[in-house]
Amino acid sequence: DPESAEDHALLLAEQARDAKILKVKADLLQRAVGKLAALDPVLPPSEEDESGATDKETLRRAAKARVNIWGTIVKVAMDAKLTSLVHQVSSHVLDLKGWDLVRDKDIILLQVEVNFIHGLACLELLLSKGVSPMPPKTVEVEGIFVGDATDELQNKCVSAFIKAMHLGASVNESWVVMNAATYIWNNYIMLIKNQQYADLLPATEPLFAELCKLEDCDPALLGNFAYLVSSGYEHLAFLTVATADGVVEEERTTDYKTLRLTLATQTFEGSDDL
Repeated sequence: DPESAEDHALLLAEQARDAKILKVKADLLQRAVGKLAALDPVLPPSEEDESGATDKETLRRAAKARVNIWGTIVKVAMDAKLTSLVHQVSSHVLDLKGWDLVRDKDIILLQVEVNFIHGLACLELLLSKGVSPMPPKTVEVEGIFVGDATDELQNKCVSAFIKAMHLGASVNESWVVMNAATYIWNNYIMLIKNQQYADLLPATEPLFAELCKLEDCDPALLGNFAYLVSSGYEHLAFLTVATADGVVEEERTTDYKTLRLTLATQTFEGSDDL
């Protein structure tokens, strides 16, 4: 009986939340995951579904009930710092599409929360490997990423917050967009301090574009991201000159501050970046 299995999974997750011993928490959560994973998926009704209104609503409620249990598991796992489990099961919340922006806004906001949690979990997984977070040159937002390879985790550290940003914008929740930007700022604070602005562009540019659309955006946050993005393109223009053919290898540098001083009189005609 799917309903009894779901009830049992939810009970296990709630018991895990109250458990004091980490090993007990992990065991209870794994048992909850096993209960849900053994069930057939329940998807929200699609536009192509020709069922009657009553059947569609029944299906919608069943899909919402299931995804809420998965969300509970993710949140309890993150509270217990079981980041590998978070990474493993977040897709059960995040990969369900077709939610109605009005009737299912609660699920969309759950997906926002789980994206935030998943992004932070991937950051912790990277740090546990002794790897510093670095945005990939191209961020893949679509697709399922549950592997623990470094490049997948690096991608998810950015894409999770970009996905949350888009979800928040879709339901006109500006706080989501601003929170996503704040997470990116905090997660990559060392790159900001080291003035690695060009490296940050894959993460900062899409967030800045969305911040610009908000009528109530925090001015300091908007200004900070404007500075990061403009400095990023300036940095790219400098790097183009610094790594051009004819430049002696020993004289090449990628340091933003050094390049800014060295190339103060450089003409950048035709530079789209600048």
